[in-house]
Amino acid sequence: MRIRFLAMSAVLISLIACTKDFDETAGPAVGRPAGDEKILNIPEGASAGVLAVKVTPAAVERIEQGVTRSEGTRSGVESIDLSLDEIRTWGFARMFRDEPFEADLRAAGLHLWYVARFDSEVDLRRAARALSSSESVAWVEYMRPPVRPSRRRLLSAADPGSVRVDGAPCNDPGLDKQWHYHNTGTLYGSKAGADVSLFDAWKVCSGDESVVVAVLDEPVQYDHPDLEANMWINTFDSDSKLRHGANFTTSTPGALNWNYRDSFGEAPTGHGTHVAGTIAAVNGNGKGVCGIAGGMNGRGGVKIMSCQVFGAKDREESVSDALIWAANRGAHIAQCSLGYSPLFNEYDWLNSCGYEVDAIDYFIAHPRTTGPLEGGLVIFAAGNDGNSRYYTSSGQRQQVKDLRIPMAFYEPSIAVTSISPDYLPATYTCYGKWCDIAAPGGDSEALGDSGTIYSTLLTQDGSYGYMEGTSMACPHVSGVAALGLSHAAKLGKRFSTDEFRCLLLSSTDYIDNYFIGTKRSTNGYDYDRYGNMMGPFSCMLNMSDYKGKMGGGLVNAYKVLMAVEGTPVMTVPAGSQTAVSLEDFLGGAAQVMDFSVTDTYGEAQQIGLTCSRNNGKLLVMAPKSGAARLTLKCTIGETKVERPIAIVVRESFAANGGWL
Repeated sequence: MRIRFLAMSAVLISLIACTKDFDETAGPAVGRPAGDEKILNIPEGASAGVLAVKVTPAAVERIEQGVTRSEGTRSGVESIDLSLDEIRTWGFARMFRDEPFEADLRAAGLHLWYVARFDSEVDLRRAARALSSSESVAWVEYMRPPVRPSRRRLLSAADPGSVRVDGAPCNDPGLDKQWHYHNTGTLYGSKAGADVSLFDAWKVCSGDESVVVAVLDEPVQYDHPDLEANMWINTFDSDSKLRHGANFTTSTPGALNWNYRDSFGEAPTGHGTHVAGTIAAVNGNGKGVCGIAGGMNGRGGVKIMSCQVFGAKDREESVSDALIWAANRGAHIAQCSLGYSPLFNEYDWLNSCGYEVDAIDYFIAHPRTTGPLEGGLVIFAAGNDGNSRYYTSSGQRQQVKDLRIPMAFYEPSIAVTSISPDYLPATYTCYGKWCDIAAPGGDSEALGDSGTIYSTLLTQDGSYGYMEGTSMACPHVSGVAALGLSHAAKLGKRFSTDEFRCLLLSSTDYIDNYFIGTKRSTNGYDYDRYGNMMGPFSCMLNMSDYKGKMGGGLVNAYKVLMAVEGTPVMTVPAGSQTAVSLEDFLGGAAQVMDFSVTDTYGEAQQIGLTCSRNNGKLLVMAPKSGAARLTLKCTIGETKVERPIAIVVRESFAANGGWL
């Protein structure tokens, strides 16, 4: 279980009023150097000339009233203005604004955050200490922009054409490359079942247009022929530039733009478009690839809201702005395949983030008045530096085996690790007790390019191709979560955020049994003590190090849908008869009453599953993998009892019950 950042430990969160604030009377935090008691994060590697400042409620009233007490004041609060003058500030303004939702921002305390901008030559630590010395300042935070994924290999592949794949549940020709949905074990080096169990899930639900997933990333190409039908349409704002989302790399939300060059001269890789395709590429349209919750027969998929947080100039507030904007416009899930500079010691990660945490809390707690979820889910990639090394202050090099990535590590968010097609952890994945759940992210080192994730790309880059990373694992969890919410919407069910989060994280397959032996990695990275990348190195990874640290298990779409229904799932091996005790479903009546079994949807017949009864047990036999929903019926006294049960049959079945 991850713990909240120390800066937030004294915070009380009200899910009703969506209010949260730092405890301004808590006194110095343990571990902070003298003079830094009210300062978050570290100055090394932070953006020059900018600081986040959280003022007290009393101070914000004076700031907003425009009270001035000294000539040349910038805030109206004398003690703050003295500090602003000292560091040669040229800008002091509110960080978060969303005019139609101003009351909600105030209820959450987001109006207390300001941004101070000053001469970039001013020493950051001196500036932070000057501002934190004011009794009207609650916290000061060093700011840094989000980091593009460190592992974003791009291999463009030709458009797969329009030829139907035999035996596939829909006619998207690239589906046979998407082992991560349905892994038959035919890919060299892979193991059958190392997937998200999507084909079985699609028999139950394939998406619902009422569910919205905000993709915080590079911009999504909203006119991509395999995404266009599943793009969100903005009914909140009249500005046509915001029709499918917004660009948060500018001071105010602007038009999405994938025709830019970043500060390193690089064009967008299509990373956001690739992520969006995994979640909701249009299914059954005879084109390209499939999305986990992309609907069927060209319609009915969940909607993608594109929130651009990377651009020509990355902006420190972009992710937080996007979370707040998306929550206000009804997004249920924030898909975040991004990160911040990795932190290597307890002091750093405990004292890391303030305004970012407030924005995450807002997304989670902000009430959605309709739909299947009362609040929101924030899902982060765990990071791609799991086998990295860093240099300590004494110059010693140390292997990192539990690297914590800010925001992914934050307890209320969901952190996603990555596996390869053989159930093993991907060579790059971050891992640790703080991680929540695993999903396929691919691993070219182990299985080549075909062992990575196939999805949509920018049309200028060939429309479809492969990428790998926890960035690719993360949208599998977001997609499955969206699929579960879609099923809930169709059933008319509504979950609290905590209820659905627990449902998602407990609907998994146990995979630690596969973590044996070693695996070679040639793409580890050396970092200095401030998180700056220095260069690659090679090493052997001990798979046992990952046990208990990849999350609760591999996400399973079918189990999520059954959990939404309230239908218990039993998993059995293919090719042999298994006795399933029915006492958990029918109580003692399983032993003393006659019962019958009905093939509710004809699914048992499709996979050749047969059932018989023996002493309160159900004897199950199926020759091949698949899933079937059954109904158990019996009469107790004069009451007719019916209980649903789902039987999942798998060819790959760990000796200790790894599929249970």
